[in-house]
Amino acid sequence: MLEISKLVVAYGRKRVIDELDWRAGDHGRLVTVALGPSGCGKSTLLRAIAGLEPVVSGAITFDGVDLADTPPHRRDFGVVFQDGQLFTGRSVESNVAYGLRMRGWSKAAARGRVAEMLSLVKLTDYQHVSVDQLSGGQAQRVALARALAPSPRLLLLDEPLAALDRQLREELVGEISDIVRTTGTPTIMVTHDHTEAAVLADQISIIAGGVVAQTDSPADLWRYPVDQSTAQFLGCTTIISGQISGATASTELGDVDVSGRAFASTSISVGLRPDSVAACATSGSSVSGSVTRVTPLPGRLRLRVVVDGIHLDADADDSLGGVRVGDEVGIRLIASRVALIGSR
Repeated sequence: MLEISKLVVAYGRKRVIDELDWRAGDHGRLVTVALGPSGCGKSTLLRAIAGLEPVVSGAITFDGVDLADTPPHRRDFGVVFQDGQLFTGRSVESNVAYGLRMRGWSKAAARGRVAEMLSLVKLTDYQHVSVDQLSGGQAQRVALARALAPSPRLLLLDEPLAALDRQLREELVGEISDIVRTTGTPTIMVTHDHTEAAVLADQISIIAGGVVAQTDSPADLWRYPVDQSTAQFLGCTTIISGQISGATASTELGDVDVSGRAFASTSISVGLRPDSVAACATSGSSVSGSVTRVTPLPGRLRLRVVVDGIHLDADADDSLGGVRVGDEVGIRLIASRVALIGSR
């Protein structure tokens, strides 16, 4: 679908995108998410794909056609920005119909298409409402409807939910996933939010330092990060070493199954997230440590535990009652949730 080769985008002398190679939208992968921290170049990449950012060198190709000489309005890409960029002072209907009017649709045909799009984004009765009266979530639904109305070849989403509160983001990302799959629209989204990426993506690319560090399915990305920095970005708060023998990696905190993957050597790095370590009663584990912090979270306790100098974040399981700083607790790895770093 989309292929990028040796792409360079710079602001002055600073390269924001540095000879980036990337493919998005391979067969069977409708939605690709570029995931990375603020300032890593992901929004600049999206704007370059849309033709809104000048390219120093390299090529952006869509369906085998180099886009270098194709202006933004001729690329037939829909774009939704973080702030929606709706036309203020106009109605919802006028906003959604904008791209259709630019393409010469008749009023009757455009009215029908707008009604179809507003039904899709659950705003059926809002066509005559001014966009100035909408909530943030409603405004982003209108922006999405406007981008999809002309049936674009590619939909580009630039952190479209970043300005919304978490509950609304979690609701809308599921709706966006349903909408783009209902319409069958190839989609690229950039975000810094791991949950949004996991809900929406068929494949995720980690952008770091203006290059693609790793591209994988959400499940494989979280399970098999390519290196330690990627593992840490993906939520691993502790990294320990292990030794592989057969299908098992032995670590100071317990054994981990490594069957089904190849590794460059018998040494391995294992990344631990809080949900991959359970704090339990000492009778339920051969490994124990001292609690240095207790954090109440909705539905669970998050503990900071020190085991032989290793600092761990762990979720308390049901075998623990009240626990305080200084208490001794057992530690148990949840092997299916650890990250196996550097497999190939």
